[in-house]
Amino acid sequence: MMQWSQPEPYSYAGRVGTLSEHLGYSATEKLLICNADDFGLTEGVNRTALELYADGVVSSTTIMMTGAAIASGIELLRGSGLDCGVHLTLTSSLQHRPAKPVSDASQVKSLLNEHGEFYYDRNEYFEHALPSEAILEASAQIEAAFDTGLEISHIDSHEGTLQLKPAFAAAYVELARQHALPIRMGSRALLHQLGLPADWIEKLRSSGLHFPDNLVYTPIDSFNSLEQRTAFVVGLLQSLPTGVTELFFHPLNPDYLNSDGLVQDEITRFRVWDYQILRSKAYTDAVAASGAQLISFAPLRELCRRGAAS
Repeated sequence: MMQWSQPEPYSYAGRVGTLSEHLGYSATEKLLICNADDFGLTEGVNRTALELYADGVVSSTTIMMTGAAIASGIELLRGSGLDCGVHLTLTSSLQHRPAKPVSDASQVKSLLNEHGEFYYDRNEYFEHALPSEAILEASAQIEAAFDTGLEISHIDSHEGTLQLKPAFAAAYVELARQHALPIRMGSRALLHQLGLPADWIEKLRSSGLHFPDNLVYTPIDSFNSLEQRTAFVVGLLQSLPTGVTELFFHPLNPDYLNSDGLVQDEITRFRVWDYQILRSKAYTDAVAASGAQLISFAPLRELCRRGAAS
């Protein structure tokens, strides 16, 4: 069962209030960010995110500057209206299509295997990666995203490689501060559950940064069936608290499996499940019943920008 944190009042622009109130809503409002992760991974992932956005299902995406389909994906994003952040990527998502760094490979050797590619296994990444090199690469990905001319709304971390270990997370927070961008961040309850220090929340707020009150973190392979995962997501929406909650998925329309040339393994199946959940009546009914309003990260970015300018 998900442990929710209640929205906490904090000071911003001379006013004490919850994030919802700083955004111009009431303290009792339920606001939902539905993010489609991994934009740029494949052409099918890109098209899926844009279709779900056009149908009002997702409100945000995050781009992988290391993705094989990122160049064509950026062209699709231009003018689409879909809010996009940077999905800082330091591991390879597809075992048969390893990713390479944006920065000079000679400067980030600890992130790479003997073939000069990102590790596929996150545990191998944590075994070898140096925080200084991880941040160098993450910074290069952010700069590359800004260079596209897209309006970048936030940053987050693929597979938690910059969030799940304190030495990496401290620098991750600093990157958000430097760029005045909102950040994917766990609530107090989630940080406690993961064994991470809750004082990160104060550090971000004291730096003038903003982030959702709650983040739903569920590993992509946590469920044995589509029905089980659907029931979990519906249960979350039925107990959705007030404030801003980020719920993220990795959707892939199964119609694109063949054109993407993907190996139909377990990870691919979970991506298809996420698409099927978002397209299901059970999901849309649960969102409607919750009374939640769909928003993106863009309003949070404006709070960060105003704070940095003051």
